[in-house]
Amino acid sequence: MTSTRRLASFLILFALGCSQSTLDHPSPVLDRGPHQGALRPIEGVNGFIEVAIEPVRDAPSGTPKFRVAIYFLDRDQTASLKPMPTEVVMTATWPDAPNPRTIDLTIDPVPGDSAGTAKFVAPPADHKGEPAGTVRGKLGDRAITAAL
Repeated sequence: MTSTRRLASFLILFALGCSQSTLDHPSPVLDRGPHQGALRPIEGVNGFIEVAIEPVRDAPSGTPKFRVAIYFLDRDQTASLKPMPTEVVMTATWPDAPNPRTIDLTIDPVPGDSAGTAKFVAPPADHKGEPAGTVRGKLGDRAITAAL
């Protein structure tokens, strides 16, 4: 096989592979969403959560803290999930805080970002590392769950 044919075969296979969604072919490596967070499928829904860790500054002390941001995304990861999720709660542990905590998340939409209108955030915390646990909420009258 000539190098031109090999290159053409590779490009065709690459294009076919790229045209499939993460829902159809989940990766063992965490896929990244439009906000550079880890993507996780929402159970029973054609959509994802994107889990991002955002730095925030504590105004009085200037000490850096972090907060968990959860974006609810549609199947294509180009827009927020519709209808808007409600009653969003995260139950999580961190490497430095192994006891589970349940935290109500508040809506914090990103103006001008079609994939950021269903962004929910936890209060700033001192925890280091990625949280483990679940996110729960409602989509209309349906309960939804996703792993962190």
